[in-house]
Amino acid sequence: EALNLSASLVASHNGGDNGTIDLISDGGFEGENTKTSGGSGDQNTLANLNIGKAHIAFYPIGAGHDNVGIVAVDFRRELGQEKKVQLLVVSHNYAGATKKFNEEIYADDNLIEAHEIVLAANAESIEPYDLPEPENPIKMRVRLDVKDDLASDNEAYLILKPRKTLKVLLVGRENPFLENALKVDSSIQLSKASAFAGGKGYDVIVFNETAPAKLPEGNYLFLHCVSDQAPVKAGGSLENVAPADWERDHPVLRYVDFGTDRFGTALKAETLGWGQELAVAESGSLISVGEKNRMRSEFVGFSLTQSLFPLRVAFPIFMANSVRWLGTGNDDSELGQVHTGEAIVVPAPVGAGKITISKPDGSKHEVVVGEKGGAVFSNVDQIGFYQAQGKDFSYSFAASLANPSESDITAHKSLTILDNPTPSAGHRVTDNYPLLPLFALAALGVLALEWWAFHRRVFVS
Repeated sequence: EALNLSASLVASHNGGDNGTIDLISDGGFEGENTKTSGGSGDQNTLANLNIGKAHIAFYPIGAGHDNVGIVAVDFRRELGQEKKVQLLVVSHNYAGATKKFNEEIYADDNLIEAHEIVLAANAESIEPYDLPEPENPIKMRVRLDVKDDLASDNEAYLILKPRKTLKVLLVGRENPFLENALKVDSSIQLSKASAFAGGKGYDVIVFNETAPAKLPEGNYLFLHCVSDQAPVKAGGSLENVAPADWERDHPVLRYVDFGTDRFGTALKAETLGWGQELAVAESGSLISVGEKNRMRSEFVGFSLTQSLFPLRVAFPIFMANSVRWLGTGNDDSELGQVHTGEAIVVPAPVGAGKITISKPDGSKHEVVVGEKGGAVFSNVDQIGFYQAQGKDFSYSFAASLANPSESDITAHKSLTILDNPTPSAGHRVTDNYPLLPLFALAALGVLALEWWAFHRRVFVS
């Protein structure tokens, strides 16, 4: 973004001719950039730039890449009756030599577990830790006992909160597979009804095969049926449908794999403006979700009775994810967690006015709550625990670096700009197209010669 902005500024002066952009960097860029030296750190490629006639002068800085970091930390809950939580910690060795260190797990500043880890150069470790389901929120801290060039990725933070019990009403045609899948999650209290008579007192209402045309606001899961609160517009059906692609990172489809399954019948559906398409098939939107006002809705287009999907291990995971997202807005794995540099919406209630957020270093910041609730806080620039406080409101969240690109501090000595014109002499930037003007000139000469020969032949004849 900075390079594109600089290029536009150069272009605004004298047409951008002979303009130079000085880039001082270690060359560690994210996105679609590619390391061209097999990870040796000599060269990096930067694409998708619109720099016009400007030239980039690259001045490399930085040396060394002796770093081991936590690149991911998350937790997941068991779906069975045993109330357990599994903490997953992923650490990576970016150094050029083998590293040996202890990985320590703290709960409310108490050391509860430690593993010795030996990581070869550029190797990765995935360590699971089984913990009991907490009765109260616990502040978890993961620490790597190692000295390296970057200290901020040697620790990661998260808050483990008790799982909320959700009251779910299942309406419509009986389906033992569906009922069993909902009962797998011990935090779901399931009730059944053949017809809908009202959803007061329920966190989520599941409609199987049939739903009223009009519904009040609420949290709904529509299975092979639609209503005015569904996030899609549907009409007609299609047989023998297979999912073409699905959004694996969304909480509803996390750890869910449809594989090569085909569905006997699926509704033809189109996602509405307030919805989000999670899975698509020949019939259109296969799975869609949506949020508006203070309600959430999910649509599943295929019929459970004409599919082998309910027999798959992924089915109870899918149902648990769906109910959890509808009832809480998340699957709990990211609840109260954020990466440094990202904004977080603090779930402050409507009418809270202003809330005060305390950062890990003790500094305080005031944030205004929106008209519909929620306060956006973007000043998440420190790792550790944050505390939001307001009138009759309190909320804690944790921030960690946990980013592979940030932990890879390898300095690059040169930089390749794929669509950059020939740089000035002495620049370290590599130009991939130095001969294009010569080829164009040669092609123009050939065309001129053909034109002359053609007209000379006509004139002579």
